[in-house]
Amino acid sequence: MNSTVERNCVHRWRFLMREFELVKSGGHLQCRFREDFHRFCGTSLQTFYKYHHRFLNEKSDQALMPQKRGPRWKSRRTPGFIEQLVLEQRRKSINRYEIYAILKWSSRTTPALHQNPLSSGHF
Repeated sequence: MNSTVERNCVHRWRFLMREFELVKSGGHLQCRFREDFHRFCGTSLQTFYKYHHRFLNEKSDQALMPQKRGPRWKSRRTPGFIEQLVLEQRRKSINRYEIYAILKWSSRTTPALHQNPLSSGHF
């Protein structure tokens, strides 16, 4: 994100945090209950409380920015022996469709998928 978007995001969440504290103390002019506040601001309860708790724990502007989501890069990584097989075949100038067919064929002929196909003698 660029600095303008970050600044606007932080400004918006800081404003909502101050308003929320007024609602909790009973001093807000337009919203009497927390549900009214969320409806008035257009935020969901889950999203607001996620940012609110993160801000209370970290006390920094970075806590008010969206965090990275999704799986970690290692969790979806292809096993190393398969990467080596693919690289070996790419060095021979074999295209990806043929590599897929070779890997598919080798997985049928080896007794276990976790066995290293390089040492099985198929290639």
